[in-house]
Amino acid sequence: MRQKAGRRARKLKQQLMNVRAQMADEMNDAYKKGSMENCKAIKCEEDFIHYCQASFPTNPNKLMSCKTADDHCEFCCEHEFSSVYIIERKKCIQEVCEGKQPGSTHGRWIWETQINNGALTSVPNGQQPPQK
Repeated sequence: MRQKAGRRARKLKQQLMNVRAQMADEMNDAYKKGSMENCKAIKCEEDFIHYCQASFPTNPNKLMSCKTADDHCEFCCEHEFSSVYIIERKKCIQEVCEGKQPGSTHGRWIWETQINNGALTSVPNGQQPPQK
């Protein structure tokens, strides 16, 4: 009985440690501030494959999504600068991605509050507020 209880306790401790490690990884990803130079170094498809392999050596799901990304440059900038560093991400996309406007057709929505005839409305970035 004691051995069974001990195994159960060890199993629960291991599960708790796995959750802690996963949370720590997510926090690191959320506050990541990388370098624009990593994205500037990508000149061809082979360079991008090497970037993916170096960036995601232990996560096969992220590695696969990296390799199958439609826009390599934008993917790189989004990976290098998390959503906390939006200004740096936009700057990276504008400078590295051949003058492309950040978030022009796809990506995360950035909600902006606009004043419309004295009323506050929230609309997706780049869209017009509804007319009353």
